Amino acid sequence: MGFGIEITKPNKNNIKNNVNDIQLSSKYPFLKLDTQSKTSFVTVNLTIVTEPPAPNGTTNFSTTTVLYSFAHGLGFAPKCWSFTTATSGAQSYFFGSHYIYYDSGLNNIIFDISVDSLNVYISCIKFWEYDPIIAPYPATIAGYAFKITVLCFVDKIQTV
Repeated sequence: MGFGIEITKPNKNNIKNNVNDIQLSSKYPFLKLDTQSKTSFVTVNLTIVTEPPAPNGTTNFSTTTVLYSFAHGLGFAPKCWSFTTATSGAQSYFFGSHYIYYDSGLNNIIFDISVDSLNVYISCIKFWEYDPIIAPYPATIAGYAFKITVLCFVDKIQTV
């Protein structure tokens, strides 16, 4: 590295300068928030009232349903972080995309946060492969409730 501070992933060192092992480096600029923008810090209370559609389990094994979206107004795809607290039905707290239901490799649901140049999307991705014994029916999440805080940075998504 030659200067500054680097923090690597657990059980990794960065002698070979592998950027995939770096968690934080003063070599790269820190993320910035626009504290005057209402879309920099957005908190959404989301209750899933209607069950999102499931794949048919035989020819289609996943479906993605946008549960909520909002415009960020930046004109480019910003870096975003999300923090979610489940108020009923799922694991109590998680960061970013995460399983909210996991039964087997054949039947699970992922809560996903994605972004493009216009909007931030909060989605549910259902995976189901029909198996009469292990996964005879797709998972359901109607009634689950979440409090989601999304931070939109004024930095573009970049690969290091």
